[in-house]
Amino acid sequence: KESTNRAFFFVFVYFFQIPQRLYKAQINPHFLFNNLNTLYAMVVTGSPKTEDAFIQFINLMKYMYANNTKDKIPLHIEVEYIRQYIELQKYRIAENFDVHFSYVHDETEQMNIAPMILITFVENVFKHGVSSHKKGEAYITIRAEKGELLLATNNPLLNHPDSKASKGIGIENCKKRLDLLYPNKYSLFTGERNGKYAVTLSINLRQ
Repeated sequence: KESTNRAFFFVFVYFFQIPQRLYKAQINPHFLFNNLNTLYAMVVTGSPKTEDAFIQFINLMKYMYANNTKDKIPLHIEVEYIRQYIELQKYRIAENFDVHFSYVHDETEQMNIAPMILITFVENVFKHGVSSHKKGEAYITIRAEKGELLLATNNPLLNHPDSKASKGIGIENCKKRLDLLYPNKYSLFTGERNGKYAVTLSINLRQ
């Protein structure tokens, strides 16, 4: 526990004593606050999963610093970032709420993609569709086959207000980025489907 406390102190100092790093890496401060809050609670309660959570958190930070300014990175690196993000978020949700993640691929996973182009849609699953106290299920699926990328999410309609202003800033920014980076090479659906909130994003990764 003492070593974990030291690790937590190091993370706190590293990211909050030097705020310029947050701006340079374009890291969402809410992401940091929520996850540091979770890590602190795990330290205080002596959770046996604290060390694993710290490792996942640090790996996410390394990814953001290493890749946020790059134009493209291999898809499999982006997917590993998403996988670790999902695993870290699971510490914050109810034990009887299941988040299912699946990844199916062929050699397409070696193709390049703009970094952090998918994460907003995954973040929204946890922000709007996952309960910290209610039973439920959410699904996140990534398929990378024949030069095409498909991201699909499906989660309960827990907190998806109809107002574009209240829910759409992150999604609208993603659409603008997709329009810029993948003009006429992507399709996106977001909205209610069969009583659930669903996202389906398809990107043609071929040059």
